[in-house]
Amino acid sequence: MQAAATVIRYLFENARQPTNIVIRAVELLDDCGSKKEAAELCENEIAAGSTDPRLYAYAGTIEMQLGDFERARRRYLFALENDPRAADWQCANGLTACQRYNESSYSDFASFQRCLQQPVLSAKARAALLFALGKAHDDVAEFEQATGYFRQTNAAVSGVTEWSRKNWRRAVEARLDSKPMPYLGEREDDCVPVFVIGVPRSGTTLVAELLARHPERHWPSGSAYPILGSRWIEKTMRRSSAWPASGKPASLSTRARSDVGRLALHTCRNC
Repeated sequence: MQAAATVIRYLFENARQPTNIVIRAVELLDDCGSKKEAAELCENEIAAGSTDPRLYAYAGTIEMQLGDFERARRRYLFALENDPRAADWQCANGLTACQRYNESSYSDFASFQRCLQQPVLSAKARAALLFALGKAHDDVAEFEQATGYFRQTNAAVSGVTEWSRKNWRRAVEARLDSKPMPYLGEREDDCVPVFVIGVPRSGTTLVAELLARHPERHWPSGSAYPILGSRWIEKTMRRSSAWPASGKPASLSTRARSDVGRLALHTCRNC
């Protein structure tokens, strides 16, 4: 990998290359884990006069990963202001991830709104911009506006995102195969898992926590696992040495919480 980075750096030291070649080289360096070299290649090309928004978008992503948030902001802003496709490249979300806003008068709010008014906007780009606005308003504690944008985001995403039963089963199998649980019993029909699904920051965690307050339900807080019936968990999990002496799911150890999550996946194998 390091050898590939060295060769690419040598090639670009001698002469400028077409933008498409530069972008392919940046992608290769990024895939090789040579993010610093990829960022340098982007910045060198920008310093040489390139105004291609794609290059700025790549530079923003890599600079953010390297922790240079101010430079990443400038690159993302340039891409958003100069190419309507930038929202499809997740530049708006990258921009909001670079900082926490402290007032709604910040120029990014207006920039996101202008992008939303573009006549040709894909569903994916629209969802990204709505999420960026929701996150921005959430930062400044304007929760009513944030909630409205997150609701619109969920609606936009649900219209373009397909759920694959095959991919779901593959994901479940991969998680189950990572570490066997010898004390798991057979799948029982009296356990019906509840899934709460939505984009980040749209209230899914709150809904799951509220549902899990019912004495007959339990959820490993902060996880991506479904909500399960507490009695069914206790009946099945008592075979685990990690189960607390009190028998109360709320007092589960870290290990037992992990086991509960894996138990959820075991239950959903045939969903």
